[in-house]
Amino acid sequence: MKRGPETGVVLEPMKILVPTGDPAATKWFESIGLEVVEVECSSLVGPRNSGSIHCAAGSIIRDPEPIGY
Repeated sequence: MKRGPETGVVLEPMKILVPTGDPAATKWFESIGLEVVEVECSSLVGPRNSGSIHCAAGSIIRDPEPIGY
């Protein structure tokens, strides 16, 4: 893999949510030090061709980024 996967939702610094079914992507994320949380979402995104987990998550309201991170 020359570059990283194109889908995922950052949950917090160094932690990402990804769909199951792409072990190469999970391995790549882990190789750069991220904690990976996999979820099964094919029943949500597949039937309607509605993108992937990032599109399904929609907008996420986040706490401000920690100072100095």
